[in-house]
Amino acid sequence: MRAATTVIFGLGLLGCAVDEREGGGKDTLPKRGVVATDPTIIAATATCGASSSGFDSVGISVTASDMGGNTNLGTCQVKIAGASEVGEFNSSNGTCYAIFENTACNASSSFIVDLVIANESGGFTTASLTIRP
Repeated sequence: MRAATTVIFGLGLLGCAVDEREGGGKDTLPKRGVVATDPTIIAATATCGASSSGFDSVGISVTASDMGGNTNLGTCQVKIAGASEVGEFNSSNGTCYAIFENTACNASSSFIVDLVIANESGGFTTASLTIRP
């Protein structure tokens, strides 16, 4: 009985160590995928701007590379605080953009950004970053 109590207690402690905010924002770049044919996330930046409705917006720019070339890069799914946008990579420069309208943004803002970068071959790479404009 004592061993079972210890195991249950240990599992409870592991559950408390998980960051509850999205993916946690702890990854660093560049980040390669697990398989050699997965894309590599090179950089991600945030910029503040005004949306078409006149409110703040956040633009996320993601640069990636792929062993099949920029034309093999497919989409970027970008998630901030539960909101999600999907963009397509520009085959000439390997960059994908996502704009989040009506999102407060200034020079002191900090965003946990979760990324899923996919290529046309079915490969993908994920990352969770903390980004400041």
